[in-house]
Amino acid sequence: MATILIVDDDVNLLLSFERNFRRSYTVLTAASGKEGLQKIADNKKIALVISDMDMPEMDGIEFLSCVKKINSTITRIMLTGKADLKVAIQAVNEGNIFRFLTKPTTPEMLERIINDGLEQYRLINSEKVLLNQTLNGSLDILNEVLGLTNPVAFGRSSRIKKIVAHIISKTDLENTWQFDLAATFCLIGYISIPQTIQEKIYKNIPLDKTEVELVNKTPQIAFDLIKRIPRFESIAEMILNQNKPYHQYKNEVETPVSIGSQILKMAIDVDALITSGMSADEIKLKVINDAEHNYNPHLTVTLLDYFVDVDYYEHLALNVTELMVGMILDQDVFSSAGALLLVKGQEITDTVLPRIINFQRYVGVMQPIRILVLPPAKLVVPTV
Repeated sequence: MATILIVDDDVNLLLSFERNFRRSYTVLTAASGKEGLQKIADNKKIALVISDMDMPEMDGIEFLSCVKKINSTITRIMLTGKADLKVAIQAVNEGNIFRFLTKPTTPEMLERIINDGLEQYRLINSEKVLLNQTLNGSLDILNEVLGLTNPVAFGRSSRIKKIVAHIISKTDLENTWQFDLAATFCLIGYISIPQTIQEKIYKNIPLDKTEVELVNKTPQIAFDLIKRIPRFESIAEMILNQNKPYHQYKNEVETPVSIGSQILKMAIDVDALITSGMSADEIKLKVINDAEHNYNPHLTVTLLDYFVDVDYYEHLALNVTELMVGMILDQDVFSSAGALLLVKGQEITDTVLPRIINFQRYVGVMQPIRILVLPPAKLVVPTV
């Protein structure tokens, strides 16, 4: 059953609502706007809110305006004993309400309006889910295609994404999807630099001045590409400042964008240290020593147990025919001719696996391949 919230300072009216509608809906009640906001914070399933206009401390317009800010997809209905046009206009403009009702109203009419409001909620959320799934699916495909054509840069992105996921799992940050996408595309600017330079970076070979300048321009190139995607402006800004050390933020107001850039900075640097061959203890010591100057100290502590989590993986050496979706490469993968196909740390997805199998069939792949897997393995057997 759909969950609805009724907010009114008239306790008898609340009891009447529960009595009339508890068989059709999960009915929650609140005797004030403040209590109503707390109910919304505690229950993420609320689809529709009906609020009285005249309540002490917080009136219905103010309450529904707050509801809109918290979750704009919740259907909002105003119920009042005064048929005041000015109040109705204000409620529509500020609370963006779905319906404006005057007391008294019959249970039958109210139920019909509630059902219309719930249908509105379903339509909005269905479209939102569809758009999110379409967008995320498209971005996943794009990222995997780029990974196939540029394994060095996008193999790194796969590892960076895991580090970022670990960091944000240790925080109470909201809208974490944007940090995940920023990690996914943080190195998309590398498409502008030659493969030879990327391989030098991956192999920890020093770059000359011209090569360093090219690499330093990659965040700007990524920004110019990603900002074109609607609602991705903040993600583009995170990537633009991903190399900015923490001490340069000291006089700035902390925002989700700046936090995102700081997370990317730490994840990218840690991945580079892992690639360079540093041990876990050496990396942790360096990150701690560089805190305050390069990294946000509050984020640094979230990284200290990252390498403990990595130790939970089981190390295996398998042939291509034994690989499964969900495993993580513990080494670079080369063709029999020595061409780099995939890089250490990259996850074997349902796109990556057929690529390895096809290379094995037609040109050969160096085997066995060292991989990591979480025991007990919960893996998907591919169909190719």
